Amino acid sequence: MVAAAIAVSVDRSVFSSGSPSRPELQQILDRLVVGRGRVAPGVTAFVSGPRGTWSGAAGLSIVKTGKAMWPNAPMHLDSQTKTWVATVILQLVGERRMRLGDTVERWLPGLLPYGKRITVRELLDHASGIVDQSTFDTNVLRFIQRVHNSGLR
Repeated sequence: MVAAAIAVSVDRSVFSSGSPSRPELQQILDRLVVGRGRVAPGVTAFVSGPRGTWSGAAGLSIVKTGKAMWPNAPMHLDSQTKTWVATVILQLVGERRMRLGDTVERWLPGLLPYGKRITVRELLDHASGIVDQSTFDTNVLRFIQRVHNSGLR
């Protein structure tokens, strides 16, 4: 499935429409899948505000077959959450509730046996040395070959 989940921030004035179909929101989604401003072949959105909730979709969920996207289509967010996590962490740093030099052990005690050696900054910079499971699973031999201690092979 090739698609993107889009979080749409909408001005409160958009919620003044009494129409349950929310054509103004649907137009936003439609613009995301066509023309020069296209961001993905298919998008979905969920909006909740003072006038209730709305969900919509535009474009394709499967490009190869031309299957249309639907509002509650399952999405693989994968790396999309990295932006949100980084934003929250930087807000906490700005509020002086967290430091980039803090260790993983400080915030997640016992999670990693080497958590005292990895900082929040290294996590955000993708320089911690932690390998994600999907990368490891698809290239196990590469990682085994990089182990210099023959007793661990």
